[in-house]
Amino acid sequence: LMTLVIAFGISMIPGLTFASGGSGSGGGGGGVQTPNSAGNWTGTITTPFGTGAFTMRISQSGTSLSGSAHFGAPVFDATLKLAALTLDGVNFSGFVSSGEGSLPITGTLSADGTTITGTVTELQQVWTYVVTRN
Repeated sequence: LMTLVIAFGISMIPGLTFASGGSGSGGGGGGVQTPNSAGNWTGTITTPFGTGAFTMRISQSGTSLSGSAHFGAPVFDATLKLAALTLDGVNFSGFVSSGEGSLPITGTLSADGTTITGTVTELQQVWTYVVTRN
C-alpha cells in the first residue's frame, strides 16, 4: 500500500517523466528523472519599458526544445520563434528569432516543474521573465 501511495503521489507532479530503469537480482528497478519543459507557459516579462505579458509554447523531444514566445506590449506585441535551443538538465538557452535578428534567451525549470524563470537580452539590456505552466 505504501508503494501505491508513493507512486500515485509522484504521478501527480506535473512536468516529470521517467526513463526506464533496469532491474537486477539485488533490488527493484529504478528511474532517472528527466525534466520536461514542454507545454504552454504564461507570465510576465520585465523590461526598461515596463512589464508586459509573456507566453511561451515549448515542445520537447528528449533534450531537444522548440517553440515560440509571445511578447506583449509594451515590448513589441509579437510572436517569435524559439531557435537553437539547447537543454542541460533543467536549464535551457538559445535565441528568440525574428526576420530582423535574434535575441539570446535562457530559462530554468523549477524543481516542481511548474515555473520557468529566465532572461532575454537585447542590446546589452537584460529582461527577466517568469512564466507558469498552463
